[in-house]
Amino acid sequence: LITKTVDSTDEKGAALPGYVVYADTVSGKRPGVIVVHDWRGLTDYTKMRSEMLAKLGYIAFAADMYGKDVRPQSVPEYTKQVGIYKGDRMLYRERARAAYQAFLKQPLLDPARVAAIGYCFGGTGVIEMARDGLNLKGVVSFHGGLDAQPLSTGATIKANVLALCGADDPYEK
Repeated sequence: LITKTVDSTDEKGAALPGYVVYADTVSGKRPGVIVVHDWRGLTDYTKMRSEMLAKLGYIAFAADMYGKDVRPQSVPEYTKQVGIYKGDRMLYRERARAAYQAFLKQPLLDPARVAAIGYCFGGTGVIEMARDGLNLKGVVSFHGGLDAQPLSTGATIKANVLALCGADDPYEK
């Protein structure tokens, strides 16, 4: 697998490093998947999930929503970071849009075949990407928050959306 760091910035200039991975055994342009991390931030787990997708023939981009050098290490720190973006969905969308735009610049990516997946905090993020009207084929939210802040009709959503939530999940509704 080929891996590289891709730096981007949001509209306010915040540095948002990302992790791109693809298989060198596949030639030509390929479909891509943006992977949005859980509440712990961009960790080895998110990178591993991206690598799994690369082995399937995708180019994957593990996006960092928190920003350069923001690496929470405890439940209170995770909670603090999540609260920033759950409380300011426009900021979350701005960060997600920056990741999407950085990913589109990858020369091996077929920009007409891009999807996004996210886990927990990231599941909320991919729903926000869909609400932002990004040109995604689909988004899959695993255990993500589905609430709209502010309330939205969903008229801007272009992507197919699959939300996988546990019925007894006490954290996301």
